[in-house]
Amino acid sequence: MKRTLMLLAVLGALTVAIRAEDELTFFGEVARADGVVRLFRGGEEHMLSAEDGIFDGDTIVTEGEASVEVSMGDGNDIVILPASKVSFDAREEGAEGRLKIGLKLDLGSLRCKLDAWKAGDTFEVRSPVAVAGVRGTDFLASYDEKSEEPFEVSVLNGQVEMRSQLRKMLEPRVIFAKHRATASRAGDLRPLREIAPEKIEELRKRFVFRQGLRRFLGSRAELRRGVLEKLREAPRRRRAIHRRRP
Repeated sequence: MKRTLMLLAVLGALTVAIRAEDELTFFGEVARADGVVRLFRGGEEHMLSAEDGIFDGDTIVTEGEASVEVSMGDGNDIVILPASKVSFDAREEGAEGRLKIGLKLDLGSLRCKLDAWKAGDTFEVRSPVAVAGVRGTDFLASYDEKSEEPFEVSVLNGQVEMRSQLRKMLEPRVIFAKHRATASRAGDLRPLREIAPEKIEELRKRFVFRQGLRRFLGSRAELRRGVLEKLREAPRRRRAIHRRRP
């Protein structure tokens, strides 16, 4: 009898968890996770692995040499480097379901490659001192709270608009391809600096997308359906370690 009650309790908890994810805005699917990558969701900590879903409100922490690549479908991807902490804000607004994405970068580095970002949708990387807003581009962002200029954005292709979080009256700064810009601790936006060709190649190698490890992931809607279906078919893939907030 006790075992039956325990089983029912576990199944009930999994059903609630799956229903909760079904109601959250979907961000993307993990294409690869190398090393110890932790996911924080709803007060629980999980070990992250390939084909797991990422939803609004999630936080990813990469430890040591760990890294993770997340596909949003339609040719839009991000890779989070080692020793980083990124939180996800994903919402759909209006009758047309315009997508509003915000990545909160509290520590470390990431690369965003948005080859097919839709007009009208919004994508931002937010740090405590400045925000980088984009539409269809390939750029790198890093945040180091110990630095005098903690937030840095390097643009490989396209354009990124940087805005101060702390000095709202400052004019936004547009960062063009093959240029970078930083923001100070006080929120001041520093002048653009050109990136040397050898440095660009170094950045591409460091923030690499391992295309050979990835299958075709289709559209964002297809990814979402697949992730929720996997949760229903194989609930044990939700490997909660212990309840703890990051």
